[in-house]
Parts: sequence; C-alpha cells; structure tokens
Amino acid sequence: MGKEIVEQFGKLLMSEVRDSSIIMLDKTLYGELIGQTGKNLDQYIQALPPASIGIIRLLIPLFVDVTLQLFLSLIEKEQALDLVMITPSGPESIKSASAGLSDELYYNGRWIVRFSQQRNLEKEIFSE
Repeated sequence: MGKEIVEQFGKLLMSEVRDSSIIMLDKTLYGELIGQTGKNLDQYIQALPPASIGIIRLLIPLFVDVTLQLFLSLIEKEQALDLVMITPSGPESIKSASAGLSDELYYNGRWIVRFSQQRNLEKEIFSE
C-alpha cells in the first residue's frame, strides 16, 4: 500500500482535523460557539474593530497549519512514536511510507491544496 496509506491519512487529516478546526474557529470568531467559553470569548471579539476580525479570520488557517506541521514533525522525529493505519493486510506505518510527514502538507503530497476544502493562506495572499 505504501503511498496509498499516506494519501488516505492526508485526506482524513485535512477533512477531519484541518477543515473542522477552521470551521470551529470561524464559528468562535463569529459568535456561533455554544457554551460558556464561546460567550466569554464573544465579549472580547465584539469589542474588536472589523479590520482586526478580518485579520484574525485570515490567520486562522495559518494557526491550524502550523499546529499540524509541528505535530507531524514530532511524529517524524521521535523514534518512540509512529502513526499506523489498519489495512486489510494488517497495520502499516504511515511514518515509514512517507518521505517526510511534515513535508506532506505543502511539498511532497500537497495535502492542503489537494484535500482541504477550507481556505488556504498561501492561496489567498501569496498567489496574487
């Protein structure tokens, strides 16, 4: 399976973690988060000028992507850690199948561009 499991993992990571995180953070920013934390944050967010809210919205994908990159880098660097996918032929190491997990986000696999449905800071700002 090799590269196939890396791709499967990338699709899952983008849809279930990256996209979901961006959606949740957007909801927080626009006062749609339910619960006491959301209400507490909403007080502070409402006090911000609209331009500041726009900048925060623009930076949300960066915050999420940096976190994902650091997590993947940790898995990559630490010998005691691995990422395993259960396949019909048994467990397979995603770490071993990848040329570099943290590079999959932007370079090798280009997961963000290929699999994410949410906005991408590099596309929005740097591709102009």
